[in-house]
Amino acid sequence: MDLAVALDKYLTDQVVPDQATQELKRFIRSLTEQGESSQDVTLLQAKQITDYVSRATGATVDGVRRLEPVREFLKYLYASGQTKTNLGKYVRAASKKKIRSQTPSPVMSQARQEQHRLTEAGIRDLEDQLANLKDELPNVVKEIARAAADKDVRENAPLEAARERQGHIQSRIREIESVLSSALAISDSGGDAKVVGVGSTVSVKNKNGAKKAIDYTIVSPIEARPSVGKLSMASPVGKELLGKEVGDEVEVQTPRGATTFLVVGIH
Repeated sequence: MDLAVALDKYLTDQVVPDQATQELKRFIRSLTEQGESSQDVTLLQAKQITDYVSRATGATVDGVRRLEPVREFLKYLYASGQTKTNLGKYVRAASKKKIRSQTPSPVMSQARQEQHRLTEAGIRDLEDQLANLKDELPNVVKEIARAAADKDVRENAPLEAARERQGHIQSRIREIESVLSSALAISDSGGDAKVVGVGSTVSVKNKNGAKKAIDYTIVSPIEARPSVGKLSMASPVGKELLGKEVGDEVEVQTPRGATTFLVVGIH
């Protein structure tokens, strides 16, 4: 049975307060945004529930209390034979140990904030990626449904592959949405830049090798593509170049030993 249809039946069979009904609809809508609402109820997985709880409440005790209607709905699906396990048990707060492990240190928080400083081109690229992933997700859901039609799921390689692809897409969507939600757009430094910063294109010469200058653009880690000259600000070379001026030298440790770069231009 389709998940949304199952909810309609539940609301018909049970006396559910308006506030609880709205909470359940939010739950379904959240899964819809992840491309999951069209799946068969039997394909619901524990990870989907724990991910939703984390997104909706931060997995805190107070937040989880608000999701009691979701817990009851999932218990109903189990009691009525629509799911093989009681997924309601996953609507719970994270353990104190886990919460502590998820709480970033001040240093980590600062690093994450830096990672969300994106070039304008990088933001456009992430927005394009996000749109493509959201377009692809419904097709993967259909693949899962087709593969699940084979009742012998014990060695159902297409089903496992489709589920793995679904998980990868959903994870990437969440990652991109998280970055874009707190992204700070930075403009190119321009020709009169004095110091290398995020978004700068810097020309360097390898003093231990070729004499020809190489151009690198310093970008956020999520934008990094070394093959086209986009270096992460967190990479060994990127970290050393930040804050440098024309004429400065930086030494970078590599598997082949120390390499010295001379900054010859900032654009």
